[in-house]
Amino acid sequence: MKRKLIKYLFIGLTVLTLTGCGSIVDDSLVDRDEYDVEEDDDDEGEDDEEKEDEDEEVTEEKTSESKLILSRDTTSDIFYVASESGENIDQITRKDLAENISASDSKLYRVDAQEQYLQSALACEGDGFFFFKDSNYYDETGEYVYLVYAVSADDHKLYPIWEDRENHYIEACDYYDGCLYVDYNLGYDYDTDRTLGVKEVCYEYDPSSDSFIEKESEYASVIEEINSKGIRILGSRCAGWDNVDSYTRDFKECGYVLANTGEGYAVINEKGISLDIPGTENVYISFYAPGYIFYDDSNYDGNRATVYVYDINAGNEKAIASDVESTVFLGRDGSKMYYLTGSYEEYGITHNRIYAYNTENGENNLVYEAKSVPGVGLAYPGAEGFKVSNDRIYMVDFEDGDLKWFSADVSDGKAEFKDIYCLEQHVDLFDYGTVTYASYSHACPNCGTLLDLRYAECFVLDDKYSEHADTINAYMYENMMTFVDDNTLEAEGYIGSECADHQANPTWYRVTDDWTVTGVGIIDDKYLTVNMGGYWYGGGAHGYPSRNQYLFDLETGEEKSIGDFYTGTEKQFKELVAEKTRDYYLSLDPNSNPFYTDDEDIIYSDAYENVYLEDGNIEYLEDGIIYYYPPYLMGPYAAGYIDIFIPYSELLGRASL
Repeated sequence: MKRKLIKYLFIGLTVLTLTGCGSIVDDSLVDRDEYDVEEDDDDEGEDDEEKEDEDEEVTEEKTSESKLILSRDTTSDIFYVASESGENIDQITRKDLAENISASDSKLYRVDAQEQYLQSALACEGDGFFFFKDSNYYDETGEYVYLVYAVSADDHKLYPIWEDRENHYIEACDYYDGCLYVDYNLGYDYDTDRTLGVKEVCYEYDPSSDSFIEKESEYASVIEEINSKGIRILGSRCAGWDNVDSYTRDFKECGYVLANTGEGYAVINEKGISLDIPGTENVYISFYAPGYIFYDDSNYDGNRATVYVYDINAGNEKAIASDVESTVFLGRDGSKMYYLTGSYEEYGITHNRIYAYNTENGENNLVYEAKSVPGVGLAYPGAEGFKVSNDRIYMVDFEDGDLKWFSADVSDGKAEFKDIYCLEQHVDLFDYGTVTYASYSHACPNCGTLLDLRYAECFVLDDKYSEHADTINAYMYENMMTFVDDNTLEAEGYIGSECADHQANPTWYRVTDDWTVTGVGIIDDKYLTVNMGGYWYGGGAHGYPSRNQYLFDLETGEEKSIGDFYTGTEKQFKELVAEKTRDYYLSLDPNSNPFYTDDEDIIYSDAYENVYLEDGNIEYLEDGIIYYYPPYLMGPYAAGYIDIFIPYSELLGRASL
């Protein structure tokens, strides 16, 4: 079956807009010597010092009782709740947490009608509660609703906490020191060209009323003062991109919050004193620690980056990693900031190195390394689900066909991961065989700039499933090698261009193309299905995806197509798929329409014109086929593939293939 790949070159421009009204440094700003983010300038006497000691003891006590949520991402179906020692781990699912939500609340809180599980993003956990955040188009009022709510881990009772209908999207939802903090954006005033800033609300569970009661944030006045200057403050992402600190946590633990001034960044301490950070006009910062800020400066043209740490009190920066292809900040643990640098020894095989930078002594320690595994492209090596606390790291990794959780004590600076027997996902394609790969890179013969990069995978069937496994495997191998064949150089037109252009803007002249195994199955003990997915990029705002499914007869080793099963005419096939496409549209919520139009007759006619019996846009299931429309064919790129299910009973007149 021929692989279908439609390639378009989209030229676009991504613009990062930094809002604000200029520098926040004014006549009231004290000298750098007076700005100390790690010290408290309060001189109220010994009583206050004793009170601080007591507070520290209370905080330490709470910290020792705290737990970690092990969640691969905010939308995972399974959560593991672990003690920070790693000795006790409990499992809970979204279905568990949704079981007591009433039918009247199910739409507002997005409880899936069939599967009965919460679809909201998990934000945090604490003191026996799971906290979720969401934005939901609510038909009852015809508006978006922004929500934060809790579900008890014990009896799965729902607790409404915060609700907003004014498009004040949530920036952070953080359970800290016995309280839930919700930080949200107030929007932008286009008349004055100023950000309206942010707001923080605080809630504490009240056992007597069995509800969450709002309290005033300790830093409400400081935040309001910052807002009045027309600048934005940003919480640190100390635990990765999915988890943003509340402003209160950052004030308490770091001694300051970061602010975007529109002309770079500044730090603002809990007294409202601000200090500009020079040289940050063209970088994006969101990770910081007591006394230090971390960021990377990426050269997108050269696909290289440098990682910097900035000492706030000293007012200088230093590079801690340079000439790397990618960087990801993973999390903060005390004085250690964990980050990742990525590289390719060969195109398609990611090699990640995870470091810990210690702000106390300036040591930059390589903790562990991880490489991608062919066939497991759904997992980013060494970083999936990364959590760190008290010198213990948790992450999801692949082993023996499973994605599962591993843990390591890193108090000595090195990680020896151990299986903690918490399954995240079984990768069932490895039940049927293995996956191999081929990589191809072509460079300009004159200047060495990489112009064409390709990566392809090949499924290798275990011979226990078919006497003709060798035939099937040879066919799949030939497909892989054809994909990376250097005789089909896509960037050939760039070779004759100037080497000065190649070297100045290497990514502008580069074409990348990936083709990976995404799934394997057996239908009726007779047919093998091998699903493939691809992504081509040749510049512009985004690339173009592709997909295909190979179908083999295990009894003969032959590849099959729809023509081997369907006995109707081309016209009958087009009419059936078009009718099912219209039925699919009519079944949708109007707010989730993926088609270009909302006219059902036009959808039918467009489908009829675009459907072909032998075009390869078919995937076989146990009980029917999926006929899929690629992006742009029936809907915009953002809609992705549009899948239409047709049961065999309607297609073939029988229940199975």
